[in-house]
Amino acid sequence: MRALARSIHAVHRDTWSIDDAMEFAEALITDRHLEVKGVGIELVARYRGRFTPKLLPRWKRWLAGNHAANWATTDAICGALIGPLLVYYAIERFPADKREALLKATRLQKNDGC
Repeated sequence: MRALARSIHAVHRDTWSIDDAMEFAEALITDRHLEVKGVGIELVARYRGRFTPKLLPRWKRWLAGNHAANWATTDAICGALIGPLLVYYAIERFPADKREALLKATRLQKNDGC
């Protein structure tokens, strides 16, 4: 799944925004197969440097809409999408001189190109 997401990202890296990746993932997340959902989640995760809080309601709809009806999908959404977004915005609350070291430590640099 990660390799397929990586190859899709490589093809579209210069043309897709996070919104394009989310649109693609929205189509996949409704599939009943775990592997298909996983490709969508992994693809969006490759755009983590562009995550903003406006994505949270969409990810919440995935969870509330029963598109993550198993632990693996729920874990992937939380670990690859929600967690990195929350960590990045929590780090933003630290003084500027501390942020760079924290961002490096978490590998969540904004617009890192993934």
